[in-house]
Amino acid sequence: MNYDVIIVGAGPAGSTAARYLASKGWTVLILEKDVYPGEKNVCGGALSKRVINNFHVPTKVIERKVKNLTLVSPFNTQIMDSREGGFGVATDRKIFDRVLAELAVDKGAIIQTDSICTSVKIGSDSVEAIYKKNGHEKRVTGRVIIGADGVNSLVAKQTGLRNNLTSYNVAIGVEYEIRPKNFDLCNDFEIYLGSNIAPAGYGWIIKKSDYITVGIGSILSRVKNPKLLLEYLVKEHPLVSKKIDGKILEHKAALLPYGLFGGKIFSDRILLAGDAAGFTSPLTGEGIYYAMSSGELAADTINQALGENNLSKQSLKSYQQQTDHLWANDFLWGVRLRKFLFENEKFADVIIKTAQKSENVKKIIASTITGELTHRETFFKMLPYLPYAYLKSKLG
Repeated sequence: MNYDVIIVGAGPAGSTAARYLASKGWTVLILEKDVYPGEKNVCGGALSKRVINNFHVPTKVIERKVKNLTLVSPFNTQIMDSREGGFGVATDRKIFDRVLAELAVDKGAIIQTDSICTSVKIGSDSVEAIYKKNGHEKRVTGRVIIGADGVNSLVAKQTGLRNNLTSYNVAIGVEYEIRPKNFDLCNDFEIYLGSNIAPAGYGWIIKKSDYITVGIGSILSRVKNPKLLLEYLVKEHPLVSKKIDGKILEHKAALLPYGLFGGKIFSDRILLAGDAAGFTSPLTGEGIYYAMSSGELAADTINQALGENNLSKQSLKSYQQQTDHLWANDFLWGVRLRKFLFENEKFADVIIKTAQKSENVKKIIASTITGELTHRETFFKMLPYLPYAYLKSKLG
């Protein structure tokens, strides 16, 4: 079979791109390795307001509105902020990803699930993808391909676009789904800092309709046994262990981008999007917004290139120019903030104590978590408070 566009991966990036391109009349094939999109995704499932507002998320994927946030320091100093209008919503990725894929199919895209892509070849006038489904090997061709197949992207590796993946720019995420006996003890969204929970990362609790997700995300190079960290959070942490006493419904683990991949994300007849391109906040770990945004940008670039019948890297390079302009420099600010807040426990504690006394600092923190502020904006809004926090953390 021959298609205009082959997309590997039916996550938020791939399905968003597929929906856009199919709506423009192009033939689109999505290859998804799992039985259904979102089956094995590790993600707390918090959707920021910018996802809801920018992408018109269907209400049926919303499990609950996130009306309060709690942030806890490594020394258990905590702040809570509430908004009647909410900070965002909580979703179940098993539902969210399926709905996004269904929206793409409604526009005319074709999806092959339980289909593992094993080979990608870029030719002078076409691309070829080989995949396995039900034990049988199948071959498809297209005019262009989008690699939206996650942090371990086969598309990126086989086309020479990924050669700098290390344990320093990748995180490991592990997560339980739990139905606690006392559901009301948990707030809507809770974040826990500390090297005993997640070195250079954080732990989380997110309430859904009738269960919670509890997880940790940490830079891979700093973790030996992530499941032990999660077990500590659930069973031994002085605050969390008192809230969570219930049946574990599911346990998942996955690698996630958590830094700066750098390098090219385009070439002749190929673009990378979402996690495959490394588009995740290096501070909060938010990935869905960047996945859907990059999927839309990739689709817009390809739509124009297909119309001009020019799929050369010269034609597709505008995609990276756009993503670099939007995020490359801002992600550097995110890395700086992460080093301040996640790798200096006393500093993080002082900042949270400052937020207990300052509504402005509390608002900055909440707006950073929800993505209302860029990383750069957060840094400069926090700048007046940083010298005091640094000195206090050093002098006690």
